[in-house]
This record gives sequence, structure tokens and C-alpha cells, in this order.
Amino acid sequence: MKKTKLILVSILLAGGLVSGYSEENSNTSIFKTANHNEQKVSNLALPASYLIGEKVVNYKGENLGKVKEIMINPTTGKVAYVVVSYGGFLGMGDKLFAFPIKAFKIDTANSQFKIKKSKEELEEAPGFDKNNWPETSSDYW
Repeated sequence: MKKTKLILVSILLAGGLVSGYSEENSNTSIFKTANHNEQKVSNLALPASYLIGEKVVNYKGENLGKVKEIMINPTTGKVAYVVVSYGGFLGMGDKLFAFPIKAFKIDTANSQFKIKKSKEELEEAPGFDKNNWPETSSDYW
């Protein structure tokens, strides 16, 4: 699982999806984790554990939930989808969504994923059952 997460992070960085980190030099950056600790990391790899639990916000700054999981296709090694948990309380009653990774901009400086969706869109959209996870991201998005 850790190897799979490392592959994911490499894909994210190679794809240019990660932005907002402060450059210390050409080989390392300072990354602020969700609990606001600063970590020195390579510009070529970022631990996926830093991404799980990050806030998901829209471009208006509204909180849309948290990254619950990042799913990897074991055949291709690419991100299959990102699971976002919306609503609920302490993990109960939340709605789960499977978004394609390309739907996000990862803002590491602010420890959040940004997406062009509204709260209303999430409230009206079909989620997936926590006991029956999809193989791919939803065609809805």
C-alpha cells in the first residue's frame, strides 16, 4: 500500500497537479501538512499520507469535505479516483464521491484540494455506498 501511495504521489508531481509549495532550493521544498507541521520534502516525491485527510474546498473557499482515500489502479499504477467525504459528523452520515484526479488542483501551501464544484452540486449528486466502492471515478463528474 505504501508503495502504491508513493507511485500516486510521483504521478501527481509529474503531472504538475501539485502547486503552492515554497521552494527552498531546486531539490527540496517545505510542505505544510494538514496539522500545520512543516516538513522538508523532495520536489520529485510527496508522501500520499500528507494528502489523505486534506480539506476539499471550492474556489469560493467553501469547505466541501475531506480526502478520504486515493485509489490506484494496480494494473496501470495511475490514480483511479480520489474519494471525497462530504457532510456527516465524525464519519457517520457522510456522503462519498469518486472524483477523477484531474478535477482537483492540489494546494500544498494551504493543505487543501481545490475543485470547481458547489455545496449544492454535492448535495444533489449521487454518492456511492461505503460498502460498495466503484472501480473508476463517477461519470457524473
